[in-house]
Amino acid sequence: MVGFAKSEILDQSSLGAQLRIHNQMVEWHDIMWFKNAVPKHLFLLWVAVQQKLTTQDRLHRFGIHGPNRCSLCLRNNEDHNHLFFECSYTKALWWDVCDRCDIPRITKGWDEWIRWATVTWHGKSFVNFSRKLGFAATVYYIWQEWNARIFAGLSRTSNLVFDQIECIIRDKIDFMSNVLQTDENIRIKRLLRVNSIDS
Repeated sequence: MVGFAKSEILDQSSLGAQLRIHNQMVEWHDIMWFKNAVPKHLFLLWVAVQQKLTTQDRLHRFGIHGPNRCSLCLRNNEDHNHLFFECSYTKALWWDVCDRCDIPRITKGWDEWIRWATVTWHGKSFVNFSRKLGFAATVYYIWQEWNARIFAGLSRTSNLVFDQIECIIRDKIDFMSNVLQTDENIRIKRLLRVNSIDS
């Protein structure tokens, strides 16, 4: 390393420790950082939970002007809460995911939903895993559909998007061989139509 004395050279672990910011854990950490999750879904969920996605209302605040209507339902003004919970397109998608993952249909907004999930899905049970997986996948595919419509001019029905979400959940659960065969777990597997129910 040019320009550094030997005493100034840090090893990677020391540098990493110095760069890491040690903050208190956020209350919603348990609904997103979980074993066997899909990393790209978690990253996007992390950004979404902080409401940092570039929805139309945020673009307007940054001085980027364009249509402020929702890119999915084409009716209402688009903001974070509308995009993920009030839009007719995403609402249909959420209801399908809720039914499949045995999540009660909650009609609250984004912040209330995150608080509810944080309290309700605490722990590492199979049922909570399937719910967290469904939640992260749904947020990811809603955002993916939003991007496809805006930047590529492509659109899919909520049923097609749901089929993709369901496939991701089912594939992840299919590979979990150490799931206890409790009545609740079997019921969730049946809801998801997982192939290895009786194995």
